[in-house]
Amino acid sequence: NRRLASHLGSSLREHLPAYTIIDDIDGIPNNLRGLHQDNPVNVVEHAGVQLELPPRVRGSSPLWWDWEGPGLTPHTERLIDALVHCATTWRH
Repeated sequence: NRRLASHLGSSLREHLPAYTIIDDIDGIPNNLRGLHQDNPVNVVEHAGVQLELPPRVRGSSPLWWDWEGPGLTPHTERLIDALVHCATTWRH
């Protein structure tokens, strides 16, 4: 779903400006595009979006070795904000 990918990309750029967000299919290597018909995101009606996250956003980078909270790491919190924004503003 390229429209949803673009919408998600915009939300991620807004909430995670320090990261490079690639949502243009031509900017993604062929073998990493997630376009195979058996990919779970392609099986559902209207298809979905496959999101690949770097360790820093997942909170599993050595950058966060001493993170004690409260809550999730700041980058992960911003990711959640971006996903919520995307989901609540998406109109297909």
